[in-house]
Amino acid sequence: MRRAVLIAVMSLSAVSLAACGRDDTPKVVTKTQSDGSSTVTVTDNKGATVTVASSGTTASMPSYAPAFPGSTVVTTVTTPDRGGMVVFKTSASPDAVIAFYKKSVADAGFKDNLDMTSGDTTTFSASDTKSKHGVNVIVVKNEDGTQAQVTWN
Repeated sequence: MRRAVLIAVMSLSAVSLAACGRDDTPKVVTKTQSDGSSTVTVTDNKGATVTVASSGTTASMPSYAPAFPGSTVVTTVTTPDRGGMVVFKTSASPDAVIAFYKKSVADAGFKDNLDMTSGDTTTFSASDTKSKHGVNVIVVKNEDGTQAQVTWN
């Protein structure tokens, strides 16, 4: 259902822009794999791309914030050389997920900016002033396990 809505929104956006007679209509490419996972890539007339991928796809994450071991990707949004977001689920505890990302970014030279827990939600962020990269991790414990969102730029 989510995939159908996503594809419809992206397609309607492209058609709407084309209907305006503008020459900067983005190119929209949708791919569905044999396992049912899919991606939608939108490319503007300057070559900038945004790719949205569904559950079951492989997450392409930076070395300083790699995919959590054993996790299952729910969705991804990436823009090459600019940043992205991955939502995943895991049976690991929220503390284990946060510890993994704290170690990963610390090993890459990042400094902690925020470490906060409110109810069932834990948030962590770090940045590197030299590379100007940042990472935000939001982890929520729910009845299905742990869900996390990792964003980077």
